[in-house]
Amino acid sequence: MAGVESSGSGGSQTTAGTAAGLISVADYFLSLAPQRVYEAVQCLMGALALTPPPRIEARARLQLGLILYHHTNNLVEAREHLDKAMLVSQAVAHGDDVRFEAASVSARILTEQGSSQQAKTILRSVVESSPQYPYWHCRLMFQLIDVMAKEKDVTGVCAMLTKCAEYTQQVDAPYTRLLSMLYKGAYLLTHRNYAEAARELSACRALLDSYKGRSALELEAFYLVIQVAHLLVAGQVKTSKPHLKKLQQCVKSLSTEPEEPPVGGCPGSPLTAESFHWLSRKQIYIAVYLVSMMHWVQAGYTEKALSFADKAMKLIDELKDEDHIALMLKAHLLENTILCFLMQGSPTKATDNLQQVIETCHKHPQLVYSHRAVLHTLLGLYALSLDNYEKSVAQFTTALQHTNDPDLRTFVILNLAITYMKMRPDKDQELSDLMQSLQVDTPSTACQSLKAAAFYVRGLYSSCQLKLHDAKRHLRESLVMSNTGDLNKLTTCSLILLGQIFLSLGNTKETMDMVSPAMQLASKIPDRMLQLWASRLLGELHHMIGNQQSEDSERENYAKILGELQADRAEAAKSPHSGLVQWTVGDWPVPRGDEKSLSTAEPSTTSTHNNSQLLRDVPSVSGLAAKPSSSSHTLSWPDKAKGAGTFEQEPMDVTSSVQGRPTSAQGDASKSNISHQQKKVNEKPFGRVSSSTSNEGLAFGLTNEKPPSSRANERP
Repeated sequence: MAGVESSGSGGSQTTAGTAAGLISVADYFLSLAPQRVYEAVQCLMGALALTPPPRIEARARLQLGLILYHHTNNLVEAREHLDKAMLVSQAVAHGDDVRFEAASVSARILTEQGSSQQAKTILRSVVESSPQYPYWHCRLMFQLIDVMAKEKDVTGVCAMLTKCAEYTQQVDAPYTRLLSMLYKGAYLLTHRNYAEAARELSACRALLDSYKGRSALELEAFYLVIQVAHLLVAGQVKTSKPHLKKLQQCVKSLSTEPEEPPVGGCPGSPLTAESFHWLSRKQIYIAVYLVSMMHWVQAGYTEKALSFADKAMKLIDELKDEDHIALMLKAHLLENTILCFLMQGSPTKATDNLQQVIETCHKHPQLVYSHRAVLHTLLGLYALSLDNYEKSVAQFTTALQHTNDPDLRTFVILNLAITYMKMRPDKDQELSDLMQSLQVDTPSTACQSLKAAAFYVRGLYSSCQLKLHDAKRHLRESLVMSNTGDLNKLTTCSLILLGQIFLSLGNTKETMDMVSPAMQLASKIPDRMLQLWASRLLGELHHMIGNQQSEDSERENYAKILGELQADRAEAAKSPHSGLVQWTVGDWPVPRGDEKSLSTAEPSTTSTHNNSQLLRDVPSVSGLAAKPSSSSHTLSWPDKAKGAGTFEQEPMDVTSSVQGRPTSAQGDASKSNISHQQKKVNEKPFGRVSSSTSNEGLAFGLTNEKPPSSRANERP
């Protein structure tokens, strides 16, 4: 009997050794480039067929579940292996790593399948049993936070982040503690809990001032990105300047330091509660370029904004396509780039970038959901730039159906109102109903730039109705808010509209005082449509005062700008992507290269209404309050760790840091004239405005209502 037992024990050891060897061979096949997935699966199935001991079986099933998850669509079988790995590992000494990883991947599959409740049940179970394992406890808490964030469970997310911060303080992980607190502050801001966010960020500031640990500059950059993005989302361009300058200086210092690998990121290093980080170095640079671009878009300087976009895109091209953080940042950069081109009066360039946004969002399902309303808004602005009013209305209406975000809804409603003004008298009733719902004095948005734009739109509407007292009051408020807030685009539009009103009254001096600085700003931005509008008014003004030479000069300039705009519009209408304006229902348009081609879509047409002659010289799109993308989308938890290793330092251009408005003599004179005109607007009454008062287009920036992803870094 003893001999039989000895033989059985030896056979068990042989089986275990063979199974372990097969698992090692499977790991080898997966380490090859390209990976030999089929052979790896065969090895793992062979190991399981040997009925190995629980420790080896759990490992084999975990590996097999991971392969099926990452390389196949067989998620049901993947979960079966992962669940069996969790069950088997519970009876194995030191099998907690396998159990935790299997639970993490199984919960991820459930989340992707829409079974969030099951995912949360699994995660809560392993979180409760993992406090003795700091790395896994933090990682699983971050994953649970991610699931809650997708469900917009604000209370649950904040509670778990607080718990995470308290736990990391107990296990002496100051970096991850600050990371948790910063995420909480950013998350509270995205959900407009400003008071609690301020308290959380104030506590972060105090800890950052005394923090001397690893990646201190990265945490400082995170804090400053939150501050700048929050102020820009609130439309406070001028207030954001000092924070943006600090951010630029922080990134300049960061670019001189080597990138530190995460704790545990090197082979053989143990994973701890500090084995997490915010973004990789290149992603940080891209995020800083993005908020810098957002600043210049809101300030109205599109060329500066596009220069930052170009720098960011070069870095994004160096990252992998499957990097969902890079995809998210790229989507926001492209959206702001589209806005810049529309503000400049270049719809041809805008339509190419519209196609790129679609292709980018198609690479990640979360982007498809969160950016749909934004894309419809951009398509509405594009259609408006081509005077295709019916398609513009359809796109704006569709955008409203896909968002509950108050800022985005205000943005869309203002643009829709201007579209209706251009369609008068066909849409008088719709316009009246829309303007009644727009309470300018107490708008639903807290964004200062949107409030200023709302005053402008109300002033425009009042001037069209010949309600000059109301027009004066609303335009005065718009001009004061936009000029003091460095909203140069809106300042320019308000001045031109006031100049047009004064011109209709025959007040040549007031017209010149309004339109001349507006023309300087429009040329500096640059904005061809505003230049066109101002040039027409200056030509009429010089004709009125009998200055033939200046009149001829302005007429010539007007004809040149008009020709450029008409040529660009004609080219945009021929673009195969112009058919995108037809899409209002169903799935997203098929990306370029798929079976269906967008070029088969019906080309856009130009609307002709009774007032088309009246509006012939008025720009159909103008970025008055270019509200950037929500800051929440620059503050996401990465899906996977970015790994340790060497980082080739990329030269970063820090000489173009935001310095506020240029201090040229022309710029200073313009600002002085504008401030002088504000006083004049306050003092001078308006008389009757002629029926030639034109309707100015409007284009803002965009926000998304989707909360940030909240995934903790995983082991490289």
